[in-house]
Amino acid sequence: MWNEVRAGGIAMPEETLMDPEFRVGDHVCKNPATWQPNDFDSWGRGQGIGVVVEPPFPLDATEVDVRWPGGRCFESTSGLMAAKPTTHSLATLPEAPLSRESST
Repeated sequence: MWNEVRAGGIAMPEETLMDPEFRVGDHVCKNPATWQPNDFDSWGRGQGIGVVVEPPFPLDATEVDVRWPGGRCFESTSGLMAAKPTTHSLATLPEAPLSRESST
């Protein structure tokens, strides 16, 4: 049976659909215990806090597209962990827009 993935409306076999470890908009950082260095580390891959973004094409369930402060890179989810305020300073992240409630 075929189903649709929520983000992007990409049709995939139902058995491949899993609750993703990271979703678009999640803040991530490298997991020092499982990080696999590569040539892109020299321009800032894995430095600071990255944001999971919508990939330009479908990726395997074990991969995500991350926008690091130095640029974007496809990452294996096994090399990442959720960024928490105690993991890295979140001061460099843009603030979430304030909700505007009507004052009536």
